[in-house]
Amino acid sequence: EPPRIQPTLHWRSTRDFFAYSGWSYLNCMIEEMENPKRDLPRGIVISIILSTVIYLLTNIAYFAILTPREILNSQAVAVTIANRLFGAAAFIVPILVSLS
Repeated sequence: EPPRIQPTLHWRSTRDFFAYSGWSYLNCMIEEMENPKRDLPRGIVISIILSTVIYLLTNIAYFAILTPREILNSQAVAVTIANRLFGAAAFIVPILVSLS
């Protein structure tokens, strides 16, 4: 029986890295950087922190505006919030969500 490969954090996260199409541009980006050993890790950490903060603030806003029951019953939470906040101008939110 062949030895089984233990799934490690590296093994599990590899599939996630390739789900993001930006990894294919990594070599081109590194080639243009003056100090990639310093700047690339810094950029990765900053982008992960920024994405996490934006995600958390968005979810906090959802729960500040809607009740948990309204969120569960909504087919599109952003549209429900837009209807409540913007009224007639809410049509723009689905467009912005699809562009994001």
